[in-house]
Amino acid sequence: MKNTNYLLIGFVSFLVLVGIFTPAPFEPNAHDLDNIFTPPFSISESGKMHYLGTTELGKDVLGILVHGTNLALQIGFGVALLTGFIGIIVGIISGFYANKYRVSLFNFILFLLVSTPLIIYLLLPIPVLSHWAYLIIFLLVISPLLIPDFFDRKISIPLDTIINKVIQFNDSFPSLVIYLAIFSIIEKVETFHIILVMSLMFWTGVTTIVRSETLALMNKPYIQMAIRNQVPFYKIVYFHLLNKVTTNARVHLVLVAGKAIIAESILSFLRIGDREGIASWGSLIRVGQENIHFWWLILFPTLLLSLTTWSLYRLSFITRTN
Repeated sequence: MKNTNYLLIGFVSFLVLVGIFTPAPFEPNAHDLDNIFTPPFSISESGKMHYLGTTELGKDVLGILVHGTNLALQIGFGVALLTGFIGIIVGIISGFYANKYRVSLFNFILFLLVSTPLIIYLLLPIPVLSHWAYLIIFLLVISPLLIPDFFDRKISIPLDTIINKVIQFNDSFPSLVIYLAIFSIIEKVETFHIILVMSLMFWTGVTTIVRSETLALMNKPYIQMAIRNQVPFYKIVYFHLLNKVTTNARVHLVLVAGKAIIAESILSFLRIGDREGIASWGSLIRVGQENIHFWWLILFPTLLLSLTTWSLYRLSFITRTN
C-alpha cells in the first residue's frame, strides 16, 4: 500500500513538473499536413519522431498532451485555491455567528440588486474598468451588510439562514447548464473565466464542511471564554478555529481539483466557449471521437485524464485516513 502511495505522489509530482516546465520542442499547434494520422513512434520526412502519433492536421499528440497538462493543472489547482478561499471564509462566518447576527431585509435586497450586475460585468470582457476596480466596488456594496443598524432592522434575516439558502439555491442548478449559460455570453473564454465560474459552483461543499466544524467548536470552553473576554473575531479564528476547521476541507479541495479538471475536459470536448487553438485533453478526446479508427487519439488523453483524477482521489483518501 505504501508503494502505491509513493507512486501516486510521484505521478502527481511529475504532472506538476511537466505543467510548470513545459518542454519547448513539443509545439501543440504546429501543422504538418504531410504527416496526418501517423501512428505512435512514426518518423516524419523531416526526421521528427512523433512518439504518440499525430492528429488530422498533423499536430503532435504528445505536444498537445504536455500543453494540456499545463492547462489542466492551472484550472484544477486554481479552482481548488479560489474555492477554498471563498468556502472557508463563508463557512467560518456562518458557523461563528450562526443565528447571532441578523441582516436587514432591505440590506439583503440591495445587495442582490447591485452585486448581480457587478458579477456579470466581472465575467464579461468590458474594458471600462479593470477586475480590481470591480472588486473594490463590490466590497463597497456589501459593506452595509456588515454595519449594524445601517438601515431599519425590524425586518431581518439570520445571516446563517441566508447563507444556507444561497447554498441550496446554488446546488439546485446543474453545473453544465450554468457553464453553457455563462460561457455563451462571453466573447472569448479565458482560463480566468473558467476558474471563476467553477469556483462559484464548487464553494458550497467547502462551506458546508467548514460551517459544521465551526459549529462543533463554538461550544468549547476556550472559545466561549474568548468570546466573553471580547477577543477580536480574527484572533479567535486564527488561533483557535482555522487549523481545526480546515482539516477536512483540505481533503475535499483535492477532490475539487479533480472535478475541475474533468469539467474543463468536458467543456473542451463539447466546444463550449470560443477556445479554438487551445491545447487540452478534452479537445484531443473530441478529435479521437470524430476519428474513432485512429485509436491513439482517444486512448492517450483518456488514459492521462483517468490516471490524473484517480490519483487525486486516492491522495484525498490517503490524506483523510492519515
